[in-house]
Amino acid sequence: MDHNSKIVQKLQRAIKSHQCGETTEAEKIYREILTIEPKHPDSNHNLGVLLKQKSQLEPALVFLKTALETNPNQGQFWVSYIDILIHLGQLDRARIVLAQGQSKGLKGEAVDRLISQIKTKSDERLQVLRNDKNHQNALNSLSRGLKSAIKLREAGAFHDSFLLFEELTLQYPDDSGVVANYAHLLLLENKDDLAYERLSKALVNDSDSALLLCNLARFYLKKEKTKKALLLASRALKLEPKNVEVSLVLASALAASGQSKKSLELIEGILKAKADYAEAYATRALLNVEMRDFKAALEDCEQALSIKPHLTQFRVLSSKLYFHQKNIFKSIESLEQVLDVETDNVGAMIDLGEYYRLVNDHEKAVFILGRAIEIAPEIDAIWVNYGTVLQHLERSDEAIIAYQRALSINSNIAEVHSNLGVLYTSLGQLVFAVKCCERAIEIKPSLVEAHCNLGIALKDLGRLDEAAISFKQAVKINPNYAKAYSNLGIVYKDLGQFDEAVLNYKKAINIDPSYAKGYNNIAVIYKERGQLEEALKGFKKALELAPDFTEAWSNLFFAVKAAESSGVATGIWLASFEKKLTQGVLDKPYFAMLNFSLNAFKPYVVDSYFYTAIKAFPPKTDEEISNPSPTHQCKEPVLIPEKIVALLHLGRSETKLLHSLIDSHREISTLPSIYFSEYYHADVWEKLIV
Repeated sequence: MDHNSKIVQKLQRAIKSHQCGETTEAEKIYREILTIEPKHPDSNHNLGVLLKQKSQLEPALVFLKTALETNPNQGQFWVSYIDILIHLGQLDRARIVLAQGQSKGLKGEAVDRLISQIKTKSDERLQVLRNDKNHQNALNSLSRGLKSAIKLREAGAFHDSFLLFEELTLQYPDDSGVVANYAHLLLLENKDDLAYERLSKALVNDSDSALLLCNLARFYLKKEKTKKALLLASRALKLEPKNVEVSLVLASALAASGQSKKSLELIEGILKAKADYAEAYATRALLNVEMRDFKAALEDCEQALSIKPHLTQFRVLSSKLYFHQKNIFKSIESLEQVLDVETDNVGAMIDLGEYYRLVNDHEKAVFILGRAIEIAPEIDAIWVNYGTVLQHLERSDEAIIAYQRALSINSNIAEVHSNLGVLYTSLGQLVFAVKCCERAIEIKPSLVEAHCNLGIALKDLGRLDEAAISFKQAVKINPNYAKAYSNLGIVYKDLGQFDEAVLNYKKAINIDPSYAKGYNNIAVIYKERGQLEEALKGFKKALELAPDFTEAWSNLFFAVKAAESSGVATGIWLASFEKKLTQGVLDKPYFAMLNFSLNAFKPYVVDSYFYTAIKAFPPKTDEEISNPSPTHQCKEPVLIPEKIVALLHLGRSETKLLHSLIDSHREISTLPSIYFSEYYHADVWEKLIV
């Protein structure tokens, strides 16, 4: 069945569940479709309708809007979108969208009902306002009413300000001050089209109003039409040269046109005239960012927010500036404050999810990015960050799905292809891994991680010469990439070129003295060469840097055993090593298991080491032990019987005869003997299970 047929089938199931009142199941299927195809119009529309039925109006608005934008030829999509706007009280927006729909031929009984609903809601709102004594007192004069509406707007109480301005425009429709300040509010609320319409009409009657010109300049700045904005702001300032609001709009226009010095000079004058002007500090913060004076930018941001805490866009900026200063916890605090005010700010969610990941708070990262996906599943950056977190949590299958969703939106994200290569390598799907890494390099040849990841996949496939080429390309791009040198060393070791291996391991350590794997790898070669004291030093250094490095603990055991048999005083060495370990490490099982393994055949002391090791282990663990992924790719599907009987036998349990007798029966699967990994070096264990 092809991709489209599957979606059609899923949609039919969702609609059937929806019609039967099984809303939870219907919502689940709609979201499954949108995970595969974020812009699917019918699924967006139906999910929006379902969420409206559940009184989840804000999320419903997002899906209904997407449906209409994807397929504006579907009349029902217009009706549903306008209806949700009315229910949310966005009457001006509803009027604009209705007019747009009618211009495209939208008509009928449903449209008549929408017109009636808008009128009824407007009348109800006006009646509420007229019954409000405080509101009515504010409207007793134009001056008092305008001051009240502006005060509410400046305090961030946009909804109340909006209601007051609506009443003012009904009573004073031709007043330039009312129209200009109302337009300013509309621009702050991103209702740009309505603001432009009001300003254009008002300027026909009053072309010399500085405030009208100033706010029209604001509109053009938002639309990045800098020349028009600069012309209008300059004209407005000539009309009112002492108006700090007009001066600041001109400063913004100058900055946008690349005249930063003039802009700064103008802002300095504005702040001398009005020291508590939050927007002036905010504008200067943006200029300081442009000039890379991040410290001054952060100071201006904080000053602006101390005056007007509701300026959330500058709280977002302050979070980025704190991150630049490596104060990630202040970054997190700033974004959490943003989301307290703007619960659906997707940009803040994306950044916050990344910051949570960086401080290893992965569960919070998954939660906040999951919320962002619900609101805006069409944004590739959310899926990228979501996949990265899932990858860190080793939830590989989910991470792959997330990355694939990102690529369905934007197929040219090299980093995602590279990350998929890492995941497929970890799952043993090495051919896929190679293809992903090669695609990443095709998109972005300078992506050093992709070259390194390709080398790892090729190494695991046994294509060592090609792997070496990839690692060499990685260090050519970035000569300070320790991981690539370390992996190149592994390749040379596998090729039997031990001197080259040591040379590359040393390069990795010189670049990054905290690179524990480098010390472990070089110590393995010293051990295999019989340079046991050097090997012990290397493993010791690796474990000092990474106390949970299990491979190094395993390698240390074999090195100590070999040293014992060659006459090296390992008891004294171990005592010295133990003194350098922190109590936190000593409380973990690693050192206790090492001591037990070394004393396992000493009957007079083994019991005490055994009980010490047992005490070091937690009473219960959810950790899974599994064989590494095979290094070959299965070319043909494996035929598995419906019923399988498996016989598990342990080494030296006298089951080998039975094992050999039934080995030829396809219905019974025989497994290799299970050995505890402490008894074997990691390389030996790998040879046993491959």
